[in-house]
Amino acid sequence: MRLHLIAATVVTAALLSTGTIAASAATTAPTTAPTSSPVAGGCQFGQRLEAAWRFLPAELRTDLRTLKELPAGAERAEEARGIRDRALAGDYGPRAQSRAAQAQERRIRVVAGFPAELQADLDELKASAPGERQELAKEIADTSLAGGYGAKAQYFAERVQSSDAW
Repeated sequence: MRLHLIAATVVTAALLSTGTIAASAATTAPTTAPTSSPVAGGCQFGQRLEAAWRFLPAELRTDLRTLKELPAGAERAEEARGIRDRALAGDYGPRAQSRAAQAQERRIRVVAGFPAELQADLDELKASAPGERQELAKEIADTSLAGGYGAKAQYFAERVQSSDAW
């Protein structure tokens, strides 16, 4: 179970850091909160993301939409750090603050355990232009699955790939 939590955290962090979640979620107009849990049985991953998006505070959704509109680069990275900092400061409410603190702690623990080559490739992915991200992410996944980052990263990638979230 813990591995699934770590996998979900890494996948979410990677998607958020590359703007994938913000890009897909920002296209969904906020509506009323769903009547079922975002992880209700039978939901697909995209539906779960959409449901999770609706639970975000309105100010956070607005800031993520703004982030999505910025071109990849220093300005976008600075705005993403600002959103993270505002979440950690409690500007989006106590629930978002708690989740941001938990995510930051997990990310630090998880990323610190990655091989240096994988960390470098993830940094390259994060800094890449939006049109290049899908191909780079596929290369990283393929390298992980082939054992290019070591047995531990391979095992982790296999677990993520076999999860319901994949």
